[in-house]
Amino acid sequence: RVIPDTITEFPAFSLLLGDLHPHVLALPFGILVLALAVRTTLAATPAAEDRTGLGFWRRHPALLLVAGAVFGGLYMTNAWDVVPYGAVWAGAALLVASRRSGRATTRILDAVAHVALPGLIAVVVALPFAREDSAPIAGIGLVSRASDPARFALVWVPLVLPIAAAVLLWRPHIDRRVALAGLATALAAVGAWAAAARLGGYEDALGARGAGWAVLATLGVVGAWSLGGAARAWREAAPARAAVLGLLAVGCGLVLATELAYVAEAFHFDTRINTVFKLWYATWVLLSVAGAVGLATAVAQHPPRWSLVAIVPMALVYVASLSYLPFAIASRVGEPQQPGLDALAFHEQFDPHLDAARAWAEANLTPDDVLLESVGNQYTYTDVLSATTRSRTLLGWLQHELIWRGRDPRISQRWAVVHWIYLEGATEDARRVAEKYGITYVYLGRAEFDIYGPDVLDRFDAWPAVFESGATKIVRVPGERDAAVGTALLHRDRSEHP
Repeated sequence: RVIPDTITEFPAFSLLLGDLHPHVLALPFGILVLALAVRTTLAATPAAEDRTGLGFWRRHPALLLVAGAVFGGLYMTNAWDVVPYGAVWAGAALLVASRRSGRATTRILDAVAHVALPGLIAVVVALPFAREDSAPIAGIGLVSRASDPARFALVWVPLVLPIAAAVLLWRPHIDRRVALAGLATALAAVGAWAAAARLGGYEDALGARGAGWAVLATLGVVGAWSLGGAARAWREAAPARAAVLGLLAVGCGLVLATELAYVAEAFHFDTRINTVFKLWYATWVLLSVAGAVGLATAVAQHPPRWSLVAIVPMALVYVASLSYLPFAIASRVGEPQQPGLDALAFHEQFDPHLDAARAWAEANLTPDDVLLESVGNQYTYTDVLSATTRSRTLLGWLQHELIWRGRDPRISQRWAVVHWIYLEGATEDARRVAEKYGITYVYLGRAEFDIYGPDVLDRFDAWPAVFESGATKIVRVPGERDAAVGTALLHRDRSEHP
């Protein structure tokens, strides 16, 4: 986390970490969306009047279905990515529509239709998922703690260098009207932020931004210039240059947005940590593609005659920035863990009885059963049985539940129920509470011993054991008749062994 209160994760780190979260799973979809944007842009022949909109999709119905399905899949995999990649798609449509004859409003509507049709198909594809999706969004917050320019440069300068080198070779002209429109849009966004800060009682935010104003100015100027350059390149029939500068403009716009506002979620209510994480991650992909394509194209078109004065500093910066990967790989390989593709192999050493418990659960539990397990925070050894089988449980990792479901009061209620039942043991009160929540079995394994002590087994002796392996046990929550007999036995045991 180079910049405070943010997550500046990038693809190389994600792939080394191997934690398959949505932002990682969506990487192929993002690349495919970029490819489709290029395909639809190049397929729009300059001579045709139906370069975008309804006419274009009538000529390419198969491409329309593919585009809609890809956008639907992107939303279902990582909904955040719809924003950056949708912006790329919309930008490509605007570029194509800009060369069509007619009034400006007609061309804009044409571009909207070009994006809307695959968007409608995406909605149809993703509708079953969206109906069950519950994003805990609480609103929009204003960023009060801006990025420090030096730290900001550490993140983005190495990524932008190939684009800068390509620009030096291209020496592109820009469309000044488009560039001024882009700059005006950036200034309007900053002005809206300042006005909202004053109206919301955050007058100190203006002065507290300090050197962060330089970050805003840089993003606004570079974004506006690249937007003007993309428009001019498209008019000059230079699609590669237009694409590279267009991606740079989209990237600047996304990062500028995260410097002004953030999506306030139920868990990250007062911080931009997740907004920066998701939008910057996509921007990494956009600028990486732009840099690779831009530099390769520029070198092929204009072979450079650079002196050592220009090459050596750039080489040093790149060697320094690329050093992360070999050092990170060496660090990962040196970790005390057994390499392999079996994610459950770890349990054989840490909890040797879990495999037998998993086999029993897979063979005996039905979709209606609820298996109670201890609750822990993220990255703790809890809820393992339900996580590795089809079994349902009352509550998963507490912090992750809060992130995904928001501050739902049922989360704390369920955590209290889990904690209370394990402390209470096999009593009639515990049986009634378990019955209320549909709990049919209680798991007593490694995590439960660590949290509630080894005597947790004794607390559930009165309930029938349906599985035992070593000290690990699964007990069944009895019905009312079974509970009456169990309670009598429990009282007898306590009277004989006070």
